Amino acid sequence: MLRIKALHIHMFRIYKDRKFTFITENEEVAPLVLITGGNGKGKTSIMDAVEWCFTGNIQHLYRPYDTRTKGDRQVAQSLGLLRYKDCGSNEETWVELTFEKDGKESTLRRSTLNNELGSTHTSLSITYAGDTLDAEAAQDWLKECFDSGDRPFADLFYKYFICNSQKAEEFRSKSRKDMTAEFEDFTLEHSEAKQVLVNLEQIRSQLNEEINDLSSKRVSEDKIIELEKEQQKLKEAGQIPAYVQRVSYPDERLDVDQLSQEEQEAQLQELIAGGYRAVADWLSELIRSRRKLMIKEQFAAYKAEIQQAIRKELYEPNTQRALEEKKKKIVEQLQKLNDQTLEQVGEFASGLENAELTPAEWQKRWGDYCSLNDIWRGTEASFEDSQKGDELLIAFSRLVGVRAQMVEYRKDYQKCPLCGAEEPFASAPAEHLALEAENYVKAHDVKKLTLEQQLKEEKQRWDDFRTLLNKDLREILKAAEARLSDELGLNQKILAVTESFFRLIAALELLPEQFADMDTLETYDGFVGIDTDSVQKQAEKINALLTFLGYPGVEQVDTEPQIVREAISPLAQKVPAMFVFDELDVRGKIVSLRLRKGNRLLVELSKDLEEKRNQNRTLDEQTREKMALQSLVKGRAEMLRKKLNQMKNDEVQGVAPYLFRIFSKLVKHSTLDGFQLQGNGARATETKLAFTDESKNPIMNLISDGQLGAFMISYLLGNAFLRRETGSFRCYFVDDITNSMDDINLVSFVDLIKYQLAKSRKGDEEVAAIQQFFFATCDGNLKRMFQYKMKGFEIPVALIDLDML
Repeated sequence: MLRIKALHIHMFRIYKDRKFTFITENEEVAPLVLITGGNGKGKTSIMDAVEWCFTGNIQHLYRPYDTRTKGDRQVAQSLGLLRYKDCGSNEETWVELTFEKDGKESTLRRSTLNNELGSTHTSLSITYAGDTLDAEAAQDWLKECFDSGDRPFADLFYKYFICNSQKAEEFRSKSRKDMTAEFEDFTLEHSEAKQVLVNLEQIRSQLNEEINDLSSKRVSEDKIIELEKEQQKLKEAGQIPAYVQRVSYPDERLDVDQLSQEEQEAQLQELIAGGYRAVADWLSELIRSRRKLMIKEQFAAYKAEIQQAIRKELYEPNTQRALEEKKKKIVEQLQKLNDQTLEQVGEFASGLENAELTPAEWQKRWGDYCSLNDIWRGTEASFEDSQKGDELLIAFSRLVGVRAQMVEYRKDYQKCPLCGAEEPFASAPAEHLALEAENYVKAHDVKKLTLEQQLKEEKQRWDDFRTLLNKDLREILKAAEARLSDELGLNQKILAVTESFFRLIAALELLPEQFADMDTLETYDGFVGIDTDSVQKQAEKINALLTFLGYPGVEQVDTEPQIVREAISPLAQKVPAMFVFDELDVRGKIVSLRLRKGNRLLVELSKDLEEKRNQNRTLDEQTREKMALQSLVKGRAEMLRKKLNQMKNDEVQGVAPYLFRIFSKLVKHSTLDGFQLQGNGARATETKLAFTDESKNPIMNLISDGQLGAFMISYLLGNAFLRRETGSFRCYFVDDITNSMDDINLVSFVDLIKYQLAKSRKGDEEVAAIQQFFFATCDGNLKRMFQYKMKGFEIPVALIDLDML
C-alpha cells in the first residue's frame, strides 16, 4: 500500500523552505503522523501542502476566496493565498511528496509562479524508478492510486481524505439536494440502469433532432398558399390575345408562335426593356415638370424678393461675399484710423458708395487741413529761429558784468581766465557791446512772446480741425458699415426664400435674367399647362406602366423619382436599337407573350404544387411516427427515473444506521437516538434527502459543535470503510476538528484510529481501512494520549512538534 514518507515545502504559505520526514528510528514509514504546535505555527499549512501537491487546490481556502472575490479577481486579492510572503516574483513555489510502496520510492512534485489556486496554474511531474515523467503521466498515476475515474480530483480528495472544522460548518449549511450528493457513495451505483436512462435520453434527443429536421424539410403553408394563388391567377388569365402585327424594332419577330420558348422569352424581355426605357424618359420629364411647378409656385409667392435678388445678382455667390469683404475693409479702416493714416482713410471713405463725403469735398477738406498744418509749422520755424543766439548774447552780457574780477585775475596770472590768452582785454567797446546785447535780448523777448502766442493759436486751430476731421471720418465709416450690415441682413432674408428658386432654374438651365421683369409664369413658354393635376397625371401614367412591367418599388415614384430612374436604368439598357415605343402596342405584345408563357407555367406549377403537397403529407406522417416513439421513450425514461429514485430512497434508509453505529462508537453519551435519511418519494425526478433523528427533527439543528466534530469523523471513517477496496491510497488527514469533543469521546476516537492502524500493522492491509493517519492538534494532552495509546499497540508515531522547530 501507498504511504507518505516525506514532505518538502518551498516558498509555500508560512514556510520558506522546510522538509519533514515521517519515518521511525527503524527507517519505517510511520502509520501515524502527529503534527502539534500553537496557533499559527504551520500545522494547517502542512495539510494544505499535501492537498495542493495532490490536487493543485486548497479547498478550505479557495471556496471562501471564490465567494468574497466574485467579479473582483484582482492580483492583490490573492496575495498570501499560496506563496510565501517574501517569495520573489520569479522564484518558484513548490511542494514535493515522497511515497513508499512495496519498498520503492516515488516523488510527486507540483510548482507555480503565482498565487492562483487551481491545477491549471501549476506544473506537475512525478519521479518514479529514477525517471521523471510529465504532467499527463502524473495524472494517470494519481487516477490509478485513487481510482478517481472521471470525477474532479480536487473535489474527490477533499471529500474523502480531509476532515477539518470548515468542512464541518459547510456540512451544517447544506441543502437537501446538496445532502444527497454527500451520501450517494453509501448507496449502490446502479450503473446499468443509469446507462439505460442515459441511452433513453440520447434516443429522445436524437428523435427530437430528426423531428426538427423533418419540420425544416416541409414546404411552408405560406409558400403553398402563394403557389395556389399564382395557379388561380394563371387559370383566370383566359384566352391568349393575338400578337400585334406592327414592328416596334427592326429584329422583332411577329410570328411568335413559330418561336421557341427561349426565343419568346428573349423577345418578351426586349419589349419589357423598351417599356423601362420609356418609363425612364417619362421620369425625366416628370422630374422637370415637378421642378417647373415648384418654380411657378415660388415665383408666385416670392416674386418681389426673386426680382430684387436678380437685380442685386444675389444668385451669384460672389455678390454677398463682395459685400462682406467691403464691410471687412471698412472695419479695418476704422481700426487703423489715426493721424498717420488720416489721408489714406479719408481717400477710402470718399470713395465709398453712398458715402456722405464726395472725393471733391474730401480734397477741399484735406487741402484746408494741410494749409492749417503749413501755417502753424511756418510759425513754429520762425519761433525756433528767434531762439537761436539768445544764449550766447546772454552769456556775453554776463561776462561784462564780471569784467573787474577777470581783470584782477589777468593781473595776478598774466593770462585770460577763459581761454588762457596773454593779450590785454579791450575796454569800452566790450562794455558797449554787452549793453547792446542786453537791449537786444529784451527786444527779442517781446518778439518771441508774440510768435509763441501766434504759434499756440494756429496749432490749436489745426488740432481742432484735425479732431473734427477724424470724428467725421469715423462717423462716415460707421454709417457705411451700418448700411452694409443692413444690406447684408436684407440680402440674407431674400436668399432664405429665393435660394430654392435659383437652384431649381439652374437645374433646368434657365437664366435668372429671364425672370427679372416677368409678371407671371402662366403664359411663359415652357410653363404653360404646368399645374398640380398635370404633374399628378404624369406620375399616375408612370405608376401604371411600372406596375404592368412588374417593377416592385412603384410607390417611390411619388417621393423619390430620381432613385426609381437610377434603379430601372440597368433594365432599360437591354432595349434593342431603334426601338419605337407605342404604349398600346407594347402592352398588347407583352400580354400576349406572358399568357403564352403562363399556360406552360400553369402545367409546371400544378405539377410542382402537387409534389410539394405529397412531400408535406409524407413528412407529416413520419413526424407523427417519431413523435409517438419520442413520447414512448419519454414515458419509459420517466418510469425508470422514478424507479431509480425509489431504489435510492430505499437504499439510503440503511445509510443512516450505518453512520450512527460509527458515531455511537465515538460519542458515548448523546441525546440522539439515531439517524434517518428521508427521501422525497418515488414520484420525484431527483432525490433530495432530509437528515433527521428518529423523531424527524433535522440533525443539523440538534447537534452540538462537539457532536458535529464526532459526526464528521464518523463520515470520514464511514467513507474510508467503503473505499477500502478502491485504489491504493488510504492515508487520511484530520486538522484539529476534535477541539470541542470531551475527553471520553476523544478516547473513543483515538482507540478507533488505533485499531485501524493495528490491523494494517498485523498484515491485514487488504481489510484495513486506514494505512496512514495524519492528525494536527494544538492540544498537548491529546498528543500524549495518542502517543500512549499507540505505544501500547506498538504502532510507530512520527511526531512533528512545530513548537520545537
